[in-house]
Amino acid sequence: MKRLVLMAVLCLCATLWGQQSGSGKATMSIPGVGGSLELNVGPVVWESRVRSDGKETQLQAMDRPDGLKVTAFLQRVDFAANPEKCRDEWWTATEKGYREHHLKLDQFKKSSQENMARVEFIFPEFQGLPVRMKTVHAYMGARDLCAEIHLSKVRFEPAEQKLFEDLLATARLRIEDSGSQSQKDKKPANEVKK
Repeated sequence: MKRLVLMAVLCLCATLWGQQSGSGKATMSIPGVGGSLELNVGPVVWESRVRSDGKETQLQAMDRPDGLKVTAFLQRVDFAANPEKCRDEWWTATEKGYREHHLKLDQFKKSSQENMARVEFIFPEFQGLPVRMKTVHAYMGARDLCAEIHLSKVRFEPAEQKLFEDLLATARLRIEDSGSQSQKDKKPANEVKK
């Protein structure tokens, strides 16, 4: 009996705390919540985990050969989500953190297109060292789910904007009509198209 209980606990921990990895197409979901975020993170191993409170799944794909860093978050929220509302709710806290660390945001731009709201800028330096890091926070939202895709690239050159656009073009926030639908029946709530 102890062995069975131990196996059940280990399986539960692996589900809640474990890391999933793969390459290319990543799908994130929150256990017990209908919906997922799909994106192609490129030719890199990615990892995801569920936050300890069970309300958010986080993904990291940090070792792309082109230097683009990718993190993504999918969270269940207590408001009627849409891209702009998710951006407005989350960006405020993110911006405050940047400001508290006295980080300068050059070429700052807020925009909305298709089913995605964005904030993008360049950090010209970090702790006195030139980094020219392009950063994009892209937000999607529907029903009670908000998603954020955070992309950054150190020593950014304008020709590399295509890296950001190509990855964001693969993002899909899929919402299930009911918890019993199969994977093929999931409907895209927000699709970003080129």
